[in-house]
Amino acid sequence: MHVGQALSAVRHNLTEKSVPSFDERVRGLLRSNSEAAFQTSLAEFEVAAAFSEFVGPISFDPLVRKEELAAPDRPRSPDFAIRLPDGDVMIEVTVMTPSFLAEWEKAKAAVAHAIRRYVNKSGLRRAVEVRLPWTATPTEAVSLVTPRVLHAMRSQEEGRVSRWLGGWPASLRWSDLPILSGYPAGRSTRLNASVPAIGSAVAISVSPCGPVGGFRERVLRSLRNVLDGKRAQFPFSHPYLLVLQLGHDQLPPSGLEELLASRIWPNSQYSWLTGVVLFIPPPVRGAAGSKTEMRLSINPAAEHPPSDALIALFEGRQQFHLPR
Repeated sequence: MHVGQALSAVRHNLTEKSVPSFDERVRGLLRSNSEAAFQTSLAEFEVAAAFSEFVGPISFDPLVRKEELAAPDRPRSPDFAIRLPDGDVMIEVTVMTPSFLAEWEKAKAAVAHAIRRYVNKSGLRRAVEVRLPWTATPTEAVSLVTPRVLHAMRSQEEGRVSRWLGGWPASLRWSDLPILSGYPAGRSTRLNASVPAIGSAVAISVSPCGPVGGFRERVLRSLRNVLDGKRAQFPFSHPYLLVLQLGHDQLPPSGLEELLASRIWPNSQYSWLTGVVLFIPPPVRGAAGSKTEMRLSINPAAEHPPSDALIALFEGRQQFHLPR
């Protein structure tokens, strides 16, 4: 339902020229061959739908003339543009998932699978908390679950072990997982585990740890790679906003805003960029009362600074629904 609502909101706010591009993008969304491709395509529509609430019309492939839309060598263009009284603003949307965090997710899944398999095989009931360095590889993560550790988990209801992985201490803590039988309605065990009254059960929590400075520098490197790639793709001269949807829960918006202010905007090589918008969808998409947040970080040295209308739009002082 959420996807349909987003598509409908965008479709009713398009310029006539944009309809073929919109239809093409919808087909691309439905034919996505990977989760990453689907999420990237969906983000474009979610962002366009969020803008549609406050501004219109929206034009997809704004730098492509109508007669060029079907051409195999059609010109490059941002995803869409929003129309303001003082001119169009180009919008490009991307999902930022640093590769090192994608690798950490693989390590997280590997250690959780190893623990779950052993606990279920042994008929145990355990709540397990793992602190896993964000530098750990899947192989290193699994090495935390040694035969000695497994034996201790079987013979002791509570315990903790630690070892160095990826240059940082990792830890594994376990405790007995209580049986829920007899609990009042609505209660749950620690770690929000929901388990049967008999048999084996496991609740696993894996959280990252590691040097903050190194994490910050890797995020900065990923951010620069995204910005440099967009500049190479679209060498045009227009007011331009890059919308970033953060593709991992370990990327706090405030941290990205701080990096933009301290490490990106002081660098003149990013003067082509008017600003970056952090797109933060609600935890549960489409839920009643849920709100999407869009946070604009303005480049103070931009060659094409934000207009008064654009600033008023993001500050919530004005909306602009102009003729198509």
